[in-house]
Amino acid sequence: MEGVTVRLLDQHILPQTSWRVHEGEQWAVLGPNGSGKSSLVRSLAGLAPTSSGVIRWHLAEGSAAVGYVAFELEEELLSREQARDEARSFAHDFDGVLTVRGLLSASAAGAGRSADGKPPAAFDLEPLLDRPLRALSAGELRRVLIARALANRPRLLVLDEPFDGLDGESRLQLRELLSALASTGTSLILVTHHREELPPAVTHLLLLHSCRVVAQGPRAEVLASHRLEELYDLGAAGGATPAPQGLPASLPAQVADAGAPLVPLGPPVPLVELRRATVRYGETTVLDRVSWILRRGEHWALLGPNGSGKSTLLELIHGDNLQAYANEVWLFGRRRGSGESLWEIREKLGFVSARLQATYRRSLPVREVVASGFFDSIGLYRPPSAAQLAAAERWIGRLGLNELASRPFLRLSYGQRRLVLVARAMVKEPELLILDEPCDGLDPANRRMVLELIDRIGRQTAASLLYVSHREGELPRCLTHRLRLQAGRVVECAGVAGNLYNSFPRRL
Repeated sequence: MEGVTVRLLDQHILPQTSWRVHEGEQWAVLGPNGSGKSSLVRSLAGLAPTSSGVIRWHLAEGSAAVGYVAFELEEELLSREQARDEARSFAHDFDGVLTVRGLLSASAAGAGRSADGKPPAAFDLEPLLDRPLRALSAGELRRVLIARALANRPRLLVLDEPFDGLDGESRLQLRELLSALASTGTSLILVTHHREELPPAVTHLLLLHSCRVVAQGPRAEVLASHRLEELYDLGAAGGATPAPQGLPASLPAQVADAGAPLVPLGPPVPLVELRRATVRYGETTVLDRVSWILRRGEHWALLGPNGSGKSTLLELIHGDNLQAYANEVWLFGRRRGSGESLWEIREKLGFVSARLQATYRRSLPVREVVASGFFDSIGLYRPPSAAQLAAAERWIGRLGLNELASRPFLRLSYGQRRLVLVARAMVKEPELLILDEPCDGLDPANRRMVLELIDRIGRQTAASLLYVSHREGELPRCLTHRLRLQAGRVVECAGVAGNLYNSFPRRL
């Protein structure tokens, strides 16, 4: 890259950036949310337009020799399959559905290789080969896409936040695999917020801040000359993070005593109940006779490795899986399939996930994005009432987002967008707030801010929480129970003595 400026919509970022990646070098790109990391690596893969400068690939195949894996690729695949999948899911008919084997075979055929669909052995994808893509967990799909990129034998492999969505064992496996790649002739460019997961084989660092390169070079030299705590605005070298900026001392007005540990909620009536719930895709059982109750006032952590059934359990609750009607799934005192509409279910649910953020590609003003929570829509397709607009403004104020209320959603930083989606989920004062890997893609400062916000919601509002995470060091303090799944079965279901937050080591 020589003097390159990247164009992002009508903005011009990373001005006059120069960067050379030589054969045998393994790079990590670090920087806070909104610093331009994804735009930089997308330009290397030939996927982001530039407004000045030149990018040269000194390879016979040009940019075709670059393997690229990012969250947006998952969204493209899933949205394509979702449009055709609902009827098949209900009928258990997967003829014609894209499977892992079909995806890998099509990729191999497009690259002019034998279309046998065989994945790299290191990823152990054999059990997944005949599974539909829509039946995969987020972590399983991430492994499949990385394996597909590796199967094409790229000379340069670009991975944008590859550890997000992976369980602990898969993260360790990927870290070891990336280290092994260093000896095969494949160069690596890794974008990550989790510095502790950098493979030892990483030889060079490039640091970004405010959409500008602030340092680049050999790993030891960059670390000796630049404190990463300053890069992430984390303050002292001891790793202490400053208090979240812009969060008020308390949240909703309905809390009589903002200092109270929990909101008085009345009787602990069931909000969600599953009775021997079983979900199958063809011959594959994803949930196996799961029984579980979440009561008002309880805040649950949903834990388990990739493929354990967490995403499917959420789909049964949120209304995204039609097999809910073949099971005993009770929500807010009513059994699914007893005549309720999807709207009647979702008006009592709030939902936040990294995947929702990736699909919310409408650049509406922040206040309209928050108001869209009343309709559970991506965008705003009918005018909200005066009362709904007032509620949206209240939650914008409660989260300290007043200065952003008129800003286009897609012009916000990654962390700011996550806070806006939390406001969107809470605007209808839900009885249950579902948070699916809410810290994925967030830098350390934004992670701390979002966790602090979730903890306040759990302690100062009437909403119960269902919090999903693969990183047990990233849990809000207010959690009271945990449900752990393994291979579709419940292996732990218990309240927590003391505080779940203190049960695991902290790693922000």
